[in-house]
Amino acid sequence: MSDSGALILLACALAVVVAALAGVGVGYLARRDNVSYPTALSRLRLCGAV
Repeated sequence: MSDSGALILLACALAVVVAALAGVGVGYLARRDNVSYPTALSRLRLCGAV
């Protein structure tokens, strides 16, 4: 595998990890505030976090 191919795979893996962490965070907030997942996501967007 070339260096550029390895960098592309690394960037994809990093994007998946960041998306998973964001999903876990929104899920936690939804459970904590007893609201739906879309509502928790919209609250984060209003705060500028996502």
